[in-house]
Amino acid sequence: MSARPSEQKPTVCLLACGDLGTALGLRLIAGGYDVLAVRRDPTKLAAQLPALALDYRDPEQVGQLAGRYFDAVVWTPTPVRGEAQGYRMGYLDPLDQLLPLWTQTPPGRVLCVSSTRVYGERDGAWVDDTSGTSVADDPAGAVIVAAEQRLRDALPAVTLLRLAGIYGRQPSRLLQRLARGEIYPEHPTRYSNRIHRDDAVGFIHFLLERMARGESIESHYLVADDDPASRWEVESWLCEQLGVTDLSVIKQAGPAGGNKRCRNTRLRASGYALQYPDYKAGYGAMLGLAPTAP
Repeated sequence: MSARPSEQKPTVCLLACGDLGTALGLRLIAGGYDVLAVRRDPTKLAAQLPALALDYRDPEQVGQLAGRYFDAVVWTPTPVRGEAQGYRMGYLDPLDQLLPLWTQTPPGRVLCVSSTRVYGERDGAWVDDTSGTSVADDPAGAVIVAAEQRLRDALPAVTLLRLAGIYGRQPSRLLQRLARGEIYPEHPTRYSNRIHRDDAVGFIHFLLERMARGESIESHYLVADDDPASRWEVESWLCEQLGVTDLSVIKQAGPAGGNKRCRNTRLRASGYALQYPDYKAGYGAMLGLAPTAP
């Protein structure tokens, strides 16, 4: 954030501001940041957030941001639909409008919330921040990789935040399914990776604080907790906590679901302390369980 005069508050644009952006924005405002939340329907945002109604896929509407400098832009794209075309509309197509805007007035840094889906391993292998992307058999994942690359090629200061599955809000579809006794099979082993919503927000806030102090951050981070665990392990533990004993095994997820174990090396090295380092801590908090001893 070197372009910001020292006496001026850091300016952050929360682009495509949804749940994560809202929680982040409230933290930033409390810390004295100058925040602008951008969303097609800002009436869904917290009243405390300064907001702008804008569809960033519309070239005329994007013009409302022309010439505005931000120390950081936190972009949280989401797919419009579940198939590859829906991902293209959510991740790649907006760059047609955003990159000319950012080329004209480059932000101090763009933090783009991406996904661990870019690591397409299917055999339970470990991946970390140094792993290459592998999406040959995942068209939607390939769109995310293409958007990441296009962003990096166009701008000098980009940080990709490749988030594992986000959890931590109620209602939880997983908990609702398990309450019905529907559980995935133990075999073949399928690993799952996750990050609690509060830690996803907390880590982005942590990086922005580092930037505000003039410290460097990495070009990308794998954002997951410390405990990749098999889907069966997580779900059977949750059923035990929920008191559900009448279980029916449902069909295993298809290949697009991936099967890998994520190692959060750079997140840990950054100095950020996870509030919920594993699924027991995170889901335990959701269920009101007493914290377990470390």
